[in-house]
Amino acid sequence: MANNILKLPRVSDSFKSHIESHSLQKNEWMPCPRCGSETVTPPSGGLVGGCAGASLIGCWLMWIIFVAVIMAIIFFPVAIVVVIIGLIMIPVLPAIGAAFGMTYQCKSCNFAWLFKDVEQYQDQCE
Repeated sequence: MANNILKLPRVSDSFKSHIESHSLQKNEWMPCPRCGSETVTPPSGGLVGGCAGASLIGCWLMWIIFVAVIMAIIFFPVAIVVVIIGLIMIPVLPAIGAAFGMTYQCKSCNFAWLFKDVEQYQDQCE
């Protein structure tokens, strides 16, 4: 998953100059904070993340229903536990799906980070 920029021992100069030069927008390209490489894949945007989250929720609900029906036939208390665990997981799934579509990835050093990490770094530097 993504790493926090604040935990890096040193942030690249090209990254620092990029974030200081203008107001940052979500999903815009930026150099790698770790190595300074320009071979960074920016996030694909909210639509992809939203679709991934919706897909995860849909698949999870189908799995809950399938397992619950099978377990209800075999062993009713287990079906109840599966449904409860499934319902507890539903609020977490959109965040997981969004992370798939919102991660910056450096192709040189494989460092990954989120836009919120850049905002936190900016706040700390101010």
